[in-house]
Amino acid sequence: MTDAETTAPDSTDAQASGSAFEALAQQTHLDSATVATIAERLDAMDRSRAWTRDALHAIDDDEHATVEELAQQLEREVLRLKTDMRRLRALALTERTDAGYRLTPRGIAFLAADDARTAPRRSARPRAVLTLTTPAVPVAACLGKPRASPIPHSALPAEPSG
Repeated sequence: MTDAETTAPDSTDAQASGSAFEALAQQTHLDSATVATIAERLDAMDRSRAWTRDALHAIDDDEHATVEELAQQLEREVLRLKTDMRRLRALALTERTDAGYRLTPRGIAFLAADDARTAPRRSARPRAVLTLTTPAVPVAACLGKPRASPIPHSALPAEPSG
């Protein structure tokens, strides 16, 4: 982020930083370094309690969710969540609308990249499946005397003599 985005702008800087913010918010392609930087910032915000990605997913699930709805869903205090939502907006991940909050194109791109980055890696090779079946004869019944072979000895092939 540039200094113009993090400091309180005066009236002439407001237009410049507003357009810079809009350009940032409209990003739809994020390189891996940008995704990692955003993820680090979200992790720092999550130090006392993980909430950032939950909030982003909640907004993604319910576009135009109000702060009251988000607070209830995330089990957070409304005023604290409002403050935290401003922090997500400062990263150009969300924006406030008349109806509530929504993800910016940058927020959508980050969420997709972060989900892909943190998803468990799966092997393309299929894995063998082991199926266990219950024996036809209870185990306790087999503990007594040895069971006779279902195949008569005369039907078994002769062992080679050595």
